[in-house]
Amino acid sequence: MEREFGTSTYGYVQLYSNGKSGHDADGIVNFPAATGGGVYYDGKLKYLYYLNSYGYVIMFLYTYDTETWQMPTNPVQIQTYEFYAVSTTYDPITKKAYGCYYNQDGTQLEIAQVDYETMTHTKLAATDTTYYGFAANKQGEIYAISEGGNLYKVDKTNGAVTKIGFTGVKPDKYVQSAAFDMRTGKLYWASQETNGSHLYEVNTQTGAATRIGSFPDHEEVTCLYVPCLWQKTEPPQWLPTLHSHSTMLLKVAA
Repeated sequence: MEREFGTSTYGYVQLYSNGKSGHDADGIVNFPAATGGGVYYDGKLKYLYYLNSYGYVIMFLYTYDTETWQMPTNPVQIQTYEFYAVSTTYDPITKKAYGCYYNQDGTQLEIAQVDYETMTHTKLAATDTTYYGFAANKQGEIYAISEGGNLYKVDKTNGAVTKIGFTGVKPDKYVQSAAFDMRTGKLYWASQETNGSHLYEVNTQTGAATRIGSFPDHEEVTCLYVPCLWQKTEPPQWLPTLHSHSTMLLKVAA
């Protein structure tokens, strides 16, 4: 049975646990939308806020401590496009981000490696294909979902892609993201389509996507992340808990 997730919000996120909902939210956090990609690692969410208003472009890199939802440093204004991404993931093996980024002047998409600590961008390969969902598993293997709805495996040494199969879903040109559940090895994709936005589980062997549920207000979910909050011996009971327009979605144990 499909399920609808949570309460739709714009410009802030609501965090729930233990079956709470509505006014029983554990907290509400306001922050600018993550419209230029971002990653979570070491207790920090780093993301790019991108705005193009009548040709005037603004880009700021934000860092949030996800325990306190406070910024340990002020936002950093970004002057070039090389940290602006369509989709991103964090590799726990190399400790680097990978994704579908723009080049320095914003004229070409690239599969690239980015270090948000040193603020370095390393081009792996140019691409004419837009990838809406990058995700790394705990082994450091990287997968990407293309604009055509195909699942690919990505070689993180040179950016070469190998097609696995069609998801059965044709994404629309809006913000979306993908992430692995590191405990189960399952791949999830928060998609945007012409008929709304949905959460899928994607089979990494065949590429086939199975819809889990739908977001009630067509939210654009970026920086999708699935934290593991229990031991391996405990049952995999997930409660969808956090989502908003252009921010991130978390799930915590019920």
